[in-house]
Amino acid sequence: MQDHHAASGSLKEREEDGFKGRWKEVSVLDEISGQRSMDTEGKVNMNGCELVGKQQLLVAEEEAKLAEEKTQQYKIRLEECHGQMREAEIIWRHQVALAEKAQDSSLRAQELEREISELRRENSDLRREVAHLKQRLDAICRRRQAEEYMRQEPTPGGPYRLHPPLRGKERTVKCGSSISAAGAAQWAACPHG
Repeated sequence: MQDHHAASGSLKEREEDGFKGRWKEVSVLDEISGQRSMDTEGKVNMNGCELVGKQQLLVAEEEAKLAEEKTQQYKIRLEECHGQMREAEIIWRHQVALAEKAQDSSLRAQELEREISELRRENSDLRREVAHLKQRLDAICRRRQAEEYMRQEPTPGGPYRLHPPLRGKERTVKCGSSISAAGAAQWAACPHG
C-alpha cells in the first residue's frame, strides 16, 4: 500500500504539475485571446470610426453640394440684382436728363415771358409816348389854328403881311423880318381849317 500510496502521490504530483502547466497555458492563451479580443475590439472600433467618418464625410459632401447649389443660386440672384440696378440707373439717368430738359425749358419759357412782358411794357410806353406826342401836336395845331383865326389882317404893305396860300397849289411861306424861317415852316406844316 505504501508503494501504491507513493505511486499515487507521485501521480498526484505529476497531475498537479500537469495541471499547473495547463493552467499556465490556459493563462497564456487567455492573455493572448484577451489581446486578440482587444485588437479585434480596436479594429472593430476603428472600423466603426471609419464607418462613422465615412458617414460624416458623406453628410459633409451632401452639405457641400447643397452649399454649392445655394452659392450658384445666390450668384444668379446677385447677377439679376446687378442687372436690375443697371436698368434702374439707366432709367434714373434718363429721368434726370428729362427733368433737366424740362427745367431748362421752363427757365427758357420764363425768360421768354420776361422778354415778352418787357417788350409789352416798352410797347405800352411807346404807345403812351406816341399818344402824348399826338396830343401835343394836336394841341400845337389847335393853338396855331386859333392864333390864325384870331390874327388880324395886317395892314396892306405892313411888315407882318403874309400872302394867303393859294388853294390846290403848293404853299409858300414868305417870312417877314419879325418871323423866323423855322417858325414859318412850323406854321405851314399845320393844316389850316
